[in-house]
Amino acid sequence: MSVVAADDLHRRWGLLAIDPDEGVEMLGHLLDAEVAQVWAAPLETEILKKRAGELPHLSLVSELVGSTVAPVRQSNQARSDVDGGLRDLPDDERPGAVLKYVVDVVRSVTGMGPSETVRVEDRFDDLGVDSLLSIDLIEAMESSLSMSLPQTIFIDCPTIERFARYIIKELDKTAPVS
Repeated sequence: MSVVAADDLHRRWGLLAIDPDEGVEMLGHLLDAEVAQVWAAPLETEILKKRAGELPHLSLVSELVGSTVAPVRQSNQARSDVDGGLRDLPDDERPGAVLKYVVDVVRSVTGMGPSETVRVEDRFDDLGVDSLLSIDLIEAMESSLSMSLPQTIFIDCPTIERFARYIIKELDKTAPVS
């Protein structure tokens, strides 16, 4: 992830910078520990609580900040509307619709605003999708599309465009034959 993308992700989520001297001191303590190790970072909890409320599918964030918002799961009807709607589109319309849907889900999971630019050639790591957010993104896509995705999907498909092509192929495999 680029420095700019990392800084932007931290800003959106209320993660504050650690003074370099404090960071080195914390690392020294962690390396000296004989048992469990932890991650420590200053947080802007009000921003994290707001994000947890806006994005209830991010249960880790909700738990981290003690948000009282329960994770919302899509109903079976909502899931079938999304995956069925994408499956039922004519072949020439499906790629654009899937691409838009993927961008919308990425925006939701990463907390990006509608005015922030997302290009099809953007890499997920450049958009701030780290290992934890990739789990949330996979869960959101699996839930809404009623399909299983490999945990390595963002290694195999590192860009929005390649991921959308993968989703289209998977939708085509399960589309009803007319």
